[in-house]
Amino acid sequence: MTYPGPPPSVRIGLWGATGSGKTTYLAAIQVAVHRQGARSTGDNWVLNGVDPESSEFLQQRTHELVTKRVFPRQTNVASSYCWRFTGEVRGGRMIKRTRTVSFELDVYDVPGVLFSSNSQAPVTFAEAEPQSGGLNFGEAPAPVGVAQVAPSNDQEERLLEHLENSDGILFLFDPIRDARTGDAYEYFQSMLEKLTARTIGLDSHVGGRLPHFLAVCVTKFDEPEIYRRARGYRMTTTDMEQPFAPRVPDEQARFFFERLCRDTPGSTADLVRGSIQAHFSPDRVGFFVTSAVGFYVGPTGRFQPADPSNVELGQGGAKIRGGVYPINVLEPLIWLEEKIRASKPRGQR
Repeated sequence: MTYPGPPPSVRIGLWGATGSGKTTYLAAIQVAVHRQGARSTGDNWVLNGVDPESSEFLQQRTHELVTKRVFPRQTNVASSYCWRFTGEVRGGRMIKRTRTVSFELDVYDVPGVLFSSNSQAPVTFAEAEPQSGGLNFGEAPAPVGVAQVAPSNDQEERLLEHLENSDGILFLFDPIRDARTGDAYEYFQSMLEKLTARTIGLDSHVGGRLPHFLAVCVTKFDEPEIYRRARGYRMTTTDMEQPFAPRVPDEQARFFFERLCRDTPGSTADLVRGSIQAHFSPDRVGFFVTSAVGFYVGPTGRFQPADPSNVELGQGGAKIRGGVYPINVLEPLIWLEEKIRASKPRGQR
């Protein structure tokens, strides 16, 4: 992909297994930007595609999510997108000074199977298996019987180059999928080993660790089982603004991820955690608990703890019940930008 003007000083890549919600996460970004602008914090953000393809993706996927209330189809064709974020962020709760932020989210959106160690095997999508609660949360499968062409060596090379050249990586961990299939480690470690091999010998590859900043996002917080776990661990708090939805504070997100690793039978998340610790510097890793669609908000405009699920099984599959209220979708990107910018020499920021 070519970019207008000079290369961005901060570039963020996206990483996640098949079905982890990458496409849905991307679709929710525009909604998250506008929800953020409506809050009393005064944060103002503008998001736009740097080319027609990126702008069209944003428009179509946001329309599906918000107006049609359906989940985007899983990716079965590799595509490149890039969006530019511009906004203002406060220096802190007690600091009224703001700073202007500008960065690009550079996405090479590929079928999640490409992250697997068996990425050369062609895939034919069957009907989605029900997840806990009997619904398919996150994104819809491709139509039944539609074949996904086996990823080529060129696609894998482009994906590796994309991740290698990113300053930061947004990694989506789907606890629902991993509890069901136990393949999170396979998807994560396979690509990580290839990425590490490409950086060995570089000055930035210090002590065997990658130079990237990593935002680990535990997705699908709105899924009833994940929300129940968070409440049981006493790790939830409530937003002070409408719709007064629950969330896991960022300072608790790492502990939440670790508890999920320990308490989920059949999960390989503990191996993912060990691999992150081995390959990334601790001060370059942040954890977030996210939801692309958020919890159900009824006519009262408030979150109802007795009826939290924003997804229902309708004709044709899972659909979104109400409005889309993303949780922690924009925040990991802002965290990555801040950390990356601070790590660069003053003249390159």
